[in-house]
Amino acid sequence: NMWKTPNDAASGITGMYSQFRNTMNGEQFLVWFEFRSGFWQNGVSGASQWTDLYMNTPTAPATLFTDYSSFYNVINSANLAIKYIPGITFTSTVEKNTLLAEAHFMRAFCYFALARLWGDVPLVVEPIESVKLYVRTSDPRIGTDTLVLASIADNDRARVTIEDAVAYE
Repeated sequence: NMWKTPNDAASGITGMYSQFRNTMNGEQFLVWFEFRSGFWQNGVSGASQWTDLYMNTPTAPATLFTDYSSFYNVINSANLAIKYIPGITFTSTVEKNTLLAEAHFMRAFCYFALARLWGDVPLVVEPIESVKLYVRTSDPRIGTDTLVLASIADNDRARVTIEDAVAYE
């Protein structure tokens, strides 16, 4: 268990952001978020390699850009932080609450994105800490309404926690 000191907690949050950056790499971000806006069209040079995707008429293999596992890597990092940071002794309540707020917000954002992009997906709020727990085919797909409510609840926890952090300054 690496979650023993404030530096461990900060490292865990940094790792979470690194995983988030990998999840939101250029092409995936375009396909998952930008192309769905309806503002994309062919330029003056004609069709592009992306035309099928932003016109929502994909001819590429059906699995292109459909792997949402990278979101669950970010969620697992957030779950670990949410589980372990409360048990760490910090000299600064502001730092502790800020790190917790960041973890709650990141989990909220990931579930909002998952619900928006794929609809019903598993809701995992406990960290996976063992290889034996990694293959969890028993996790049911949760309805989009429930995912959005969970996302809102996490976002509210992030807001309250960061407000508590600011109140200590």
